[in-house]
Amino acid sequence: MRYPPIIALAASACFLLAASSASAQEMTPGKWRVTIEGVSELGGQKTTLPTNQMETCITAEQAKKIAEQTMLPQMQGCKAEILSRSAGQMKVRANCEGIVSTSTITLANNSYRSVTHMEMTHDGAKMITDMTSTGTRIGDCSQ
Repeated sequence: MRYPPIIALAASACFLLAASSASAQEMTPGKWRVTIEGVSELGGQKTTLPTNQMETCITAEQAKKIAEQTMLPQMQGCKAEILSRSAGQMKVRANCEGIVSTSTITLANNSYRSVTHMEMTHDGAKMITDMTSTGTRIGDCSQ
């Protein structure tokens, strides 16, 4: 089964949204390992999406900006709203050109977890995707 490129874009957006959202916590600068996993259903057929893992460096300046973030980042063609927010956790709903998603993001100093449920129509069929993105600080950045 072939999936539209928007799924890959949405997976990348999960990390960016989680890293910039639950602003009551401050991420610890350093090297982070990010893992994105998911399952999609199209036309009644469920498929496990390939696990995507990457490493990224969060600088002290970036961590400070994340902590100061008070609004959701807005992407072109998307409307997002915060449904609830508490210390280190936030629930968000977004509509990006027909892709409706709900995410719960939990952020701590050395880890985060984002659980996202997305629904859209692809070639006339309803497509549902559930993705989990986790990040863990794994050490210092090598410059």
